[in-house]
Amino acid sequence: MRSPGRIYVKEKVIGGVHGDKLILADRKNFTLVGLAGIVVMEARGNYTLIRFTGNDTVLRSRTLKHYEDLLCAHGFCRVSRSVIVNLAHIRSYTGQELTLYDDIRAVVSPGRIKMLMEKLYGMATVTGD
Repeated sequence: MRSPGRIYVKEKVIGGVHGDKLILADRKNFTLVGLAGIVVMEARGNYTLIRFTGNDTVLRSRTLKHYEDLLCAHGFCRVSRSVIVNLAHIRSYTGQELTLYDDIRAVVSPGRIKMLMEKLYGMATVTGD
């Protein structure tokens, strides 16, 4: 039986979200990474550069759309054509620019500002801030 949030090739799981971890898989191996440690994901053509706390990075051969589909229900938001951010790592928002953990900056597309604000407001309402 197939589970939502998983991607199947010939009935084998090759990536997805499991609890609070993201499964980064390729043909032969997989790595589990904590969602809380992911700061931002940036498109690099058909690849995605994932930046973690502590300035570690990894380049994966999946599109940003792949990660958007997996992570937007887990505290992440696509803020532009080429960037997904972890909402928990947003430090400030000025004009159209987000400042994230470790002074990483991301530009928010005008068409995505409203969605970002709604998600941030929803987080504040849930946490009671």
